[in-house]
This record gives sequence, C-alpha cells and structure tokens, in this order.
Amino acid sequence: MWNETDPGAVRGHLEQAVADDVLFVDPLNVTRGHDEMEAMVLELRREQPTARFDLASDYDGHHGRYRYRWNMYVDDALTVEGFDVTTVNDDGLIERIDGFFGALAETG
Repeated sequence: MWNETDPGAVRGHLEQAVADDVLFVDPLNVTRGHDEMEAMVLELRREQPTARFDLASDYDGHHGRYRYRWNMYVDDALTVEGFDVTTVNDDGLIERIDGFFGALAETG
C-alpha cells in the first residue's frame, strides 16, 4: 500500500493485509483501523508523490512477530531508513506495526 500510486487502490491493500482494528505506531503517527491508516498513507502520497519504500533486509520472526528494515526514497534519493516490528494475528492479518526511524547506535 505504501507504494500504491492510485489513491483509490490503497483501501484494497489494507483490506487484504491488515486487521480491521490494526494499530500503527511510529515516531510521527499513531493510527487505529483502516480509515485512519488509509488517511495516513494518502497524506504521505499528497506530501511526497514520488516516495518509494523498499525492503532493505530479509525478515525474521517468531510467535507471530516479525521484523525487517526498509528505506524510503524520494526522487530516488534515500531520505529515511527504518525498521518495523509487526504482529500478525491467527488469520495471517497484520494487527500491529511498530515503526522506527534510523539505525540503532552502536554501544561501547
């Protein structure tokens, strides 16, 4: 849905992949449900019409929780790196996405 350029098609991606009461949380947004998540995606598309999200890692997970890195490009320039931790319900639908921006700093 993040890369969908047809505003009318975003809802279909949501209905196919996420639970009705999905919770999305990142440093800039907190949304609950299809309506709020769709509005967030459409707002991003209005503000950054050339934005593109690419998977930047493999994914791994356990017990219905998965993590993966992603990159956001605008006009083919890398603008944001991030990672998500996603929870999937017993029906295989995403019920929660916790998003983070940037890489974790090294310790020591």
